[in-house]
Amino acid sequence: MHISYGSCWPNFHLYSKQNLNSFKNLNSSKVLKLSFDFTKEVKLIIHGFSSDGNSKRITLIKDSILKNNDVNVIIIDWSEGAVAPDYITAKDNTKIVGKKISEFLFMNDINPSKVHCIGHSLGKNFFSDGAKIKFTQTFGTSLIGEL
Repeated sequence: MHISYGSCWPNFHLYSKQNLNSFKNLNSSKVLKLSFDFTKEVKLIIHGFSSDGNSKRITLIKDSILKNNDVNVIIIDWSEGAVAPDYITAKDNTKIVGKKISEFLFMNDINPSKVHCIGHSLGKNFFSDGAKIKFTQTFGTSLIGEL
């Protein structure tokens, strides 16, 4: 399903050592200001095609990071635009969601130099295709090749 720029807004879920198993939904700037520690680094994690922010792989990545680091972990759930079976449309949707990620960071004064981006599978495309921010660290993982 193609998503439109105006109607699309991915969900941003904040985890930390203090809330390892339950997230704070950052879609409201009020929640961000109350829950987010701006002094810490940020790890953005984005799932891939036909997945969501609660998938086992994404949870394992989040848990591994927080086990060894006191950072802000934001899982970006864009499952609305990642629906199977249309991989090509989902890949196109990464451009829209990537722009939304840039907007989120800019609107909330999150310094890109403190952000480490981790994309799984199709999720790694956000940082090259859509996001208009130069990140200092990006990392993509994939168990299978893409089309």
